[in-house]
Amino acid sequence: MAQMLAEVAGDTPVTILTATSGDTGAAVAHAFYGLKNVRVVILYPNGKISPLQEKLFCTLGDNIHTVAIDGDFDACQALVKHAFDDEELKVALGLNSANSINISRLLAKSVITLRRYLN
Repeated sequence: MAQMLAEVAGDTPVTILTATSGDTGAAVAHAFYGLKNVRVVILYPNGKISPLQEKLFCTLGDNIHTVAIDGDFDACQALVKHAFDDEELKVALGLNSANSINISRLLAKSVITLRRYLN
């Protein structure tokens, strides 16, 4: 998904905004790390993920930006959803997501699930 998004975006800057309770943050960070014109902002609950999880996505730098939020995962997700509700912000930043609120992720997961069922 990360490589495809970077290819489709071309020279248009894209901002991936996502919330994590740990594992998704590392997966997103490493998938998008170093991709041209892709900035990643990961919100996570301060003090509520393991030190290893935090190290896996908070130490990359470059185009990966992390923000510790005083609150739980739901507070982080609420901020992400609020940003996506702001049409002007979405356009200005080229907002996209990389977790369950991203339709492309859900579509891919549906295809995989259907294929497993049919086999």
